[in-house]
Amino acid sequence: NAAFVSHGDMDRIKRFFRKELPERDYQLLKRLSSRFSFIPQLIGADLKEENVVIVQELINGSPPSIGEINSSIELFADIFRRVHKDRYIVSFLRSNGAILNFQEHIDHELRVVNKIISKEFFNFFRYELKVDLGEISDTLNNYRPESYSEDLVLTHEDPNINNFLLDTKGDLYLIDWDNAQLGDPLRDIGIFLWRYVEEDKWDSFMKYAGIEFNSRKNIKDLSWWVIRCCVEIIHWFYERGLIDEAMEYSMYLKTAIRKGGFNEVSIWDELYKKPYNNVTEIFHLT
Repeated sequence: NAAFVSHGDMDRIKRFFRKELPERDYQLLKRLSSRFSFIPQLIGADLKEENVVIVQELINGSPPSIGEINSSIELFADIFRRVHKDRYIVSFLRSNGAILNFQEHIDHELRVVNKIISKEFFNFFRYELKVDLGEISDTLNNYRPESYSEDLVLTHEDPNINNFLLDTKGDLYLIDWDNAQLGDPLRDIGIFLWRYVEEDKWDSFMKYAGIEFNSRKNIKDLSWWVIRCCVEIIHWFYERGLIDEAMEYSMYLKTAIRKGGFNEVSIWDELYKKPYNNVTEIFHLT
């Protein structure tokens, strides 16, 4: 019995591989599902249609709660460890034109951010989110984070809570691999930690994920990735008119600016005009 893996949105799955090179994406998913037990098995695909339809094993599960993530951080961290340590998929992506080195990776990430900065989006940041997007762009361009792996690794690119499925047996799955590419591990883990994992568990999570990381020593690198990801996520919500969701991620963005020590970025929120200890209390800054 085969069915689409989804959250009840069939149309979303029909767009799963709407790509310029659908054959390449199909081959990637085929390799991923055969290599990792936490990816639903690929049953088949119709490559004749304009929008490629992928059929996968049905998983009887649902997205985990934040509480379930924090009570099982080793389980979630192990997913990232296995993804980021795999070299077989890396070889496949390299043979299909993927970015080759860390410097190219950072340059690509910066181009993505710079490309989405329009006058309208700049004004949305300034007048609605109360942050200077131009200064954020300058900050991202002027600071270069360290690499947290010897080479680029396989990254999922969108490990949000709705792309994890926890089944009735307690097995964890990671779905929606259409954005997978080569990158730095913090490209995946940074926003996941910031969004879902309690701060006192960050170092343990990184250890389980196989990454040498100290949340105090390396907070600027982690914050850089959170800022970079938040800008793109906010843009995604902005384009779809989902302003409440954009506002939510602006909170993560502002916290990352503060915790990362990027003091050159102007924030005009009334909240940040309050005494610093109030900001600490609200955003759990240390």
